[in-house]
Amino acid sequence: KLESLITALCAGFVRYTVDEIDDGIKEALAKIGKYAEADRVYIYLFDETGTIGSITYQWSAEDVAERGSTNFHQLYHSMSLIKTGRGSYIKTETRIPPQAQAERDMFERDVLKSWYAIPMITDSEVRGFLGFDAIKNEITWGHDTTRLLRVLGTTLINALDRKRSESKIQHQRFHDPLTALPNRRLFMEHVEQAFEKCRRSGTRGAVLFIDVDHFKSVNDTLGHAAGDLLLKKIAKRLQTGLRGEDIAARLGGDEFVVLLSEVVEDAVEAARSAFAMAQRLHSHLSQRYRVHGQDLRITVSMGVALFPSTDSTSENIVSKADAAMYRAKGSGRNTIQFFEHDIQRKARERQKLHQDLRDAVTNNRFVFYHQSQVNSYRNVVTDELLLRWKNGSRGMVAPGEFIPLAEGTGLMAQIEKWVVQAACQVIRQQKSKDRRNNISYAINVSSTQFCQKGFEEWIVRALDENGLNGGFLEIELTEAVVMEDQASVAKKMRRLKNLGVRIAVDGFGVGHFSLASLKHLPLDKIKIDKSFVQGVDRDPNDAAIVDAIVSVAKNFDLEIVAVGVENDAQFEFLQSQGVGLFQGHYFDHPRPLEQSYN
Repeated sequence: KLESLITALCAGFVRYTVDEIDDGIKEALAKIGKYAEADRVYIYLFDETGTIGSITYQWSAEDVAERGSTNFHQLYHSMSLIKTGRGSYIKTETRIPPQAQAERDMFERDVLKSWYAIPMITDSEVRGFLGFDAIKNEITWGHDTTRLLRVLGTTLINALDRKRSESKIQHQRFHDPLTALPNRRLFMEHVEQAFEKCRRSGTRGAVLFIDVDHFKSVNDTLGHAAGDLLLKKIAKRLQTGLRGEDIAARLGGDEFVVLLSEVVEDAVEAARSAFAMAQRLHSHLSQRYRVHGQDLRITVSMGVALFPSTDSTSENIVSKADAAMYRAKGSGRNTIQFFEHDIQRKARERQKLHQDLRDAVTNNRFVFYHQSQVNSYRNVVTDELLLRWKNGSRGMVAPGEFIPLAEGTGLMAQIEKWVVQAACQVIRQQKSKDRRNNISYAINVSSTQFCQKGFEEWIVRALDENGLNGGFLEIELTEAVVMEDQASVAKKMRRLKNLGVRIAVDGFGVGHFSLASLKHLPLDKIKIDKSFVQGVDRDPNDAAIVDAIVSVAKNFDLEIVAVGVENDAQFEFLQSQGVGLFQGHYFDHPRPLEQSYN
């Protein structure tokens, strides 16, 4: 009979869907408990450490209370038997071994007559046990009974694993992998539900769109690992600032959204209530964060959109809050803005800009301007190639306008591939015009792209396709690159230098570049940031900083470029300090490079 019962129960779990597993387990515990004449049956699963655990499912007879105490980890004698797969079978208190005092205490405390713990084993691993408490009468089982119950235990643990795997898959489908917050898909489902609920009840809700101000600078100065950690901390703080019925989600990057499912009925009062909540969250988020040993204080820009309204749908309410957030950024950041219809117009313009940029990437509508780096004799040594976007209706678009949009929409990788290929074409064509031309050409590469797998292959392919060695190509990186895995970065730099490619660090002095990195990274050149250069003729602090940078660079045999030179006094001072290369409006302005890009 027991064999037939367990066979039927196990067969049931083969047919059960994931949603039916919970009920199936409860039914199995009830049936096996009644058959065995036990008073309680339960599943006890170990945690990841394997030292402690908890009861996850339980059945008890009608007049028997559920088991409350779960301090099974203190049963050292029994647990050693369970974890080795043998199990612990105490038929009566008189059978408790002398060394098992904790088991004796359990029998007295829980008024037990018998206790059986059947190991639950799968893939040769003991994951917990199937526990049987006998309170009214002693239970005596033979070897065949325990063997059959082991089969049931394995079936139950496999069913739980299937449920856990499915739950994990479902969680991944609907949650952000970095912060574990709901993703856009799940958030929009909640917005749809809240939208319909508000329509029926006559109340109003709101969506808050939140963007972290200057988040890119965190990645650029501290590295992407620090940026990811900051996002996790922001997400956690955001959740702690919400009411129980509100929902927060991460849409991607540094963008978060919050659903205030029900505010109030009156439109004016709803706006007041939503704004008060936004202010509270704004203050809660704009606090100090501890990241990799450093204190960071951030600010956020927020947009608020109320729903429902005459022209709103669950689909466009998030877009309206997004548009309001961009207005907050345009107003100086670190503020809160409500959606207005002129914001919607600007949002459409931004969407059009995004589409135009996507078309520009597809159709190679980028060009280079160039600005020279000169030596003390004003001879051109390097030409820096500066990316510009030639837009039909807008004219020439500067990087400061389209690069943030490209980074936020995933187009930057394609643009930087174009930069590498087009730069090599420039070098080939310039050298074919004048073979005595020994000028090198510099391109800017983001730390994200430089650290991306396969970046060196981009360079090798572009050089080979244009019949070049790397001696005329220079790559300028921001200080953020040294905040990544330094060993990996150094290895990648050495591979490029083996091709002859030169490597410079741009904006030196404004980030968190460790001077010790100069010893480990095979650099050729550092470019002193213009914020120091432009003050050397009038600010002793800037002059001292430049002097220190020059001293360090000379010790490491690095070339030094002063960026942003604008007058004769700056030029003369920098020369006196031993700076060898210069770049700025004093010598020339960025100008179009007459070039074809095939």
